Amino acid sequence: MDIANTVKPDEGRSFSLQAEIIRQIQTNDGQTPCYATSASKQCDKKECGWRQDCFEEVRERG
Repeated sequence: MDIANTVKPDEGRSFSLQAEIIRQIQTNDGQTPCYATSASKQCDKKECGWRQDCFEEVRERG
């Protein structure tokens, strides 16, 4: 599957393309599409491979 071609960023949202792609992967894997949605480091998904990047994305979005 070509994820890059299935992701359609919603207008009105300011997520980066990276965030949109990761959220689509999470959805496709049956997970909650939560990448870059935490307002603080209150994430309980300690095993997530995107955890550090997620927090950086949130920080950048400010």
